[in-house]
Amino acid sequence: MDEASGLPILPGPLSRQWLDFQRSGAPVKIVLIFRDRGMTYGVGPSNPQTIAAKKPIMKWVLPCGTTLLLDFVHMVCIEFGAGGYAKRTLSFYWVDDEGSFFSPVGFGGSEASVRKAFDRSSGGYLSVTAVRRCRHREARACGFLKKPTWAFGWYGAEPGDLDAAAGGGEVRTNLQLLDLAGARAGRPWAHGRGLHVSAVDRLQPGAVLSLLAMKLGTKGFSRFARVLYCALAPGVRELVAAGSPQSQPSCSFFHSGTDSLSRTRWYVFWDRSLGTSILPLYDVSFEVTEEGMKFMQRLNDKRKRQRWSKGVPCRRRG
Repeated sequence: MDEASGLPILPGPLSRQWLDFQRSGAPVKIVLIFRDRGMTYGVGPSNPQTIAAKKPIMKWVLPCGTTLLLDFVHMVCIEFGAGGYAKRTLSFYWVDDEGSFFSPVGFGGSEASVRKAFDRSSGGYLSVTAVRRCRHREARACGFLKKPTWAFGWYGAEPGDLDAAAGGGEVRTNLQLLDLAGARAGRPWAHGRGLHVSAVDRLQPGAVLSLLAMKLGTKGFSRFARVLYCALAPGVRELVAAGSPQSQPSCSFFHSGTDSLSRTRWYVFWDRSLGTSILPLYDVSFEVTEEGMKFMQRLNDKRKRQRWSKGVPCRRRG
């Protein structure tokens, strides 16, 4: 931990930081992170041609004459004194020419920790095939850093909506999929008319939404889909009943909804808070395992028996 910045010098696997640097466009803004009398100062680049070359290590002389050595892979900066000695180490972040934000803070942990969270919650029914880091925009990412507490969860949605959110765009509602899942289950899945993110230890509901979206797109079952691992800032939650038409907080004290305060399955976010309460971190591709296929077949058989018991014939294939 760097005492000057309060941020970790090596905030995650070096491979992730190298990939961040490689996929970045030309940096157009560099912000040094240091504290002086409780204030955080931003400093812009003074040598844009050198920065545009995307060199992993760059010497930078500030207008005041201070010499800095920037390491874009480790995201650390060494400040040199008048005698050429290393005076202190700072963290920094940069924004590239596409507006993407690259920070020394490892939001939500490493790729390995995300894989572990997925495996712990999958029940052996789902298996990770790939993990990719999401892009962030400066305003949203910096705003999230100021949140006092975070939760984590899985966002399942249409492939196009996942692409938009993973690329730093808006996070779109998945209500249509929740309503469809509820209709197939014979009971409401949605707790209010907000965007739903399943809790970090309840992967399967979020994954089911993405699998359902893939089925709609291909007109047949797909074993492969994606979910986004997200940081969440739910604030003060209120209980929302399944099937409720609620679409906003019941009063100004509450910020978001949930199905349960003690055994949370769903975090529910209202339209006005989507831009400040959800930050996609990793795009996780997965497939349904053989055990998962057997489990889904058992559920399907059970649903058929229930329909027949109510006198509702099942559709025949072919």
